[in-house]
Amino acid sequence: MEEEKTNWLQSFVKKHPYWFCWAAFGILMVFRAIDFFVLRLDDTEWLGYTTIHEVIGVILLALILWQLKWTWASIGMINKKWWKHLGIGLLLGGVTLAIALVVEMISVAGQSPQLMFFMGTLSGSPEVVVRTGLWIVLSGLIFNVVVVITEEGFFRGLFRQVLKGANFWKAALFASFLFGLWHTPAAILAGIDGTLDWMSAVSFMFGYTVFGLVVGTTYSILYAMTGSILVSVAHHWIVNMCLLMVHIVVDNTEPGITNRSIITNVLTALAVVGVYFLWYKRTKRPNLDVAAPVEAAPTETVPVEVASGGAGTPELAGEVQAEPANT
Repeated sequence: MEEEKTNWLQSFVKKHPYWFCWAAFGILMVFRAIDFFVLRLDDTEWLGYTTIHEVIGVILLALILWQLKWTWASIGMINKKWWKHLGIGLLLGGVTLAIALVVEMISVAGQSPQLMFFMGTLSGSPEVVVRTGLWIVLSGLIFNVVVVITEEGFFRGLFRQVLKGANFWKAALFASFLFGLWHTPAAILAGIDGTLDWMSAVSFMFGYTVFGLVVGTTYSILYAMTGSILVSVAHHWIVNMCLLMVHIVVDNTEPGITNRSIITNVLTALAVVGVYFLWYKRTKRPNLDVAAPVEAAPTETVPVEVASGGAGTPELAGEVQAEPANT
């Protein structure tokens, strides 16, 4: 069988996997900055979200996969057990969110809190921003689907496959660091708008970066154990939707919303790490460097490559049938 020639992007990914991740992240951040600081669709009544860069992210991800001759299954986005993986993510997110909401309610019990349901923002500011209307709710639901496809597709799916030949923890922490930086424009915008003072905004930027390390690494472990990013996609989506739609309000502020996010994701991290060390490491594969094989959808093939001395990525020419994931 005659071997196909690799294109420029395939060669670049193979030779410079970390630089590729930085380049892809940089392009995404340019569009994110334009969306946050120039277009400001979050200020519009008809939409209320910074969505353009997330839509561009999905398109860019599709173009990258096409150029690399990979598929959506190559990055764990499509598989035969999609319903199982989505269910695990929703259950994990639902349970940890319920605990976090109870803790949040208890923490403000003496301040006459109100449990309210409306579409807010993800700025991290305690100031309440109420938005209502069917279109606002529907756009929020759709917007968050696009968000999780872009963010999980890049930071867990694509980057994990590009860095597949690297040490798992090194690759996971690197991608998670980028994931933390990805969220810093929200804190900058809050400082510009005055919803946070600049000292608080800088603190939030640092907090987002550290938080991204924790959340991203947790999601990376889930991907390594299941061979699918759908678990983190579902978890990410339900957490975002709860932060957007469920509010415990005290004097027109939400003093506990940041703690809710922290508690939810810390509990998730503890649960995932506990499952890994107490069960998965002993019964499945002790080394996360050898990730669970990505499980393809029926009749679909997944490119693979055994790299030598560099980042192991799905093969840049040629395909083999995917093995079922260890889940």
